[in-house]
Amino acid sequence: FFQAEDGIRDVAVTGVQTCALPISTKKPVQLMKQLIKLVSLENQNILDPFMGSGSTGVASLSLDRNFIGYEKIHEYFEISKKRLENKN
Repeated sequence: FFQAEDGIRDVAVTGVQTCALPISTKKPVQLMKQLIKLVSLENQNILDPFMGSGSTGVASLSLDRNFIGYEKIHEYFEISKKRLENKN
């Protein structure tokens, strides 16, 4: 664990898929699945306005949720697009 000056704690997570581009918040699909199950039901919408490499989208689709994602960095968008297309 890392304790920041403002009191916010950050948890180190192992087993995260990496890519050549820097990602500021790496989120394992398994973690996102657990969070999505807590806050939504099947066929509900999941919105990720900072999609990155698409882990939230992969988790959403695997749990029968609808997914809407935004990403302004083209390289990340292409990574997400490929991951989501392979999920269907």
